[in-house]
Amino acid sequence: MRYLIHWDHGILGALGFGAAVWKVAARDRWIGWEPATREAHLGRVLNNARFLILPWVQVKNFASKILALAAGRVGEDFALRYGEPPVLLETFVETPRTATGRSTS
Repeated sequence: MRYLIHWDHGILGALGFGAAVWKVAARDRWIGWEPATREAHLGRVLNNARFLILPWVQVKNFASKILALAAGRVGEDFALRYGEPPVLLETFVETPRTATGRSTS
């Protein structure tokens, strides 16, 4: 599922949701999934695989607002496309990155 973030004057960024990561021990423990259960239901877990806010966009809390709006929207869109709603959204952050996207090391 892919989304463009736009307003009247143009594009502000983009988001992409795709297949969940196959194995994440912390997630699977938190949900309580055994391997067979994970295999049966993993198709209903979505991973926020891409999230871009263009560098010229400088709005306080904009990323949080966009993620909240997307979380509310992607469930409906996923259900329309695949016939069932997702059960979980996951995202990962590469911690050595700064807000500008450049490595800190």
